[in-house]
Amino acid sequence: MKKLIIRRKLLLMLFLPGGMLVFWITSTAPALAEAYSNYIFKPISIVMSTIIGILPFSLAELLIVSGIILIIYLGIRAFKNAEKSFVGRRNAVVNYSVNLLITASIAYFAYVILWGINFNRTEFSKIAGLNVSPATQTELTQLCVNLIARANATRVNVKENKDGVMELSTSINDTIKRANIGYENIVKDYPQLKGNYGKAKKVFFSGAMNYTGVVGMYFPFTFEANINTQNTAMDIPESICHEMAHQRGFSREDDANFISFLTCINHPDADFQYSGTFTALIYSMNKLFEYNPDKYNELSNTYSDAVARDFEETRKHWEAYQGPVTEISQAVNDTYLKANKQEEGIRSYGAMVDLLIGWQRQH
Repeated sequence: MKKLIIRRKLLLMLFLPGGMLVFWITSTAPALAEAYSNYIFKPISIVMSTIIGILPFSLAELLIVSGIILIIYLGIRAFKNAEKSFVGRRNAVVNYSVNLLITASIAYFAYVILWGINFNRTEFSKIAGLNVSPATQTELTQLCVNLIARANATRVNVKENKDGVMELSTSINDTIKRANIGYENIVKDYPQLKGNYGKAKKVFFSGAMNYTGVVGMYFPFTFEANINTQNTAMDIPESICHEMAHQRGFSREDDANFISFLTCINHPDADFQYSGTFTALIYSMNKLFEYNPDKYNELSNTYSDAVARDFEETRKHWEAYQGPVTEISQAVNDTYLKANKQEEGIRSYGAMVDLLIGWQRQH
């Protein structure tokens, strides 16, 4: 009986290399991954996100919190029930670790099948026909100039709080409901984004989420787009659209960022237009600073007073949450992205600048 249990556990551990094999095969055949995204993932995501979207809370958050509590509880129970000897406790630790590894192996295989393959699909730049060849510094500077002009003009139509900082034009619930309008407005040009998906979910522990530096999270096991609602108003509309891009099968962060930008600037409401432009401006100006700090300083002085206040509010917001938790979270996210074929890690979020320049060339 003991040998049978060991054999079963060994077989279950094969889910880990099995998932790695599936990911590798699809990484060598983008057409296969693209077919999976359009004909397998998309219909499943539409159905599941719609069904789970009926729930008024984030099922993903509930599962994550419950999972953490369960892992801790089972670890304590296994150790307490072990024989009060070195050998007994060692065996308890080994058994617990093996069971944890089996669970992780099965979860990883499910992750790849339900979501991970999307990392290997055709880049959105090719789908959109964008020229993303290396840009000149002049092109980057012009992009920043254009985005600043767009941000200054759009900011005039945005609501402000008593401190003169942007606020959403509606409640967070209504903002989530409005997000899909931007997608509806661009499906004619980008039919790959078409579909009626479940609405984004508010994260109950958004305050704690700030300490990780995370503004949103797509959870592949529930097909939910989860939003940090304790973020600044400038970031929330863009973050919603970003996670909705993941929901549509675009895993790469640069792709999701750019898709979010497109949906926001094509949205009829000023808070979405400004949020998408504001985020694109942050990434573009950060990239300009890497190459030409003097030009960065020169252009930052052309922000309108209102835009400058929003930048200062964003800086103060995230500065208040900086610490070891943020550093650990960023390190984990960096490793996660690199493991999923995004060689730049967390820097891949800023890779959307290449797509923005391609978009600028196209227009």
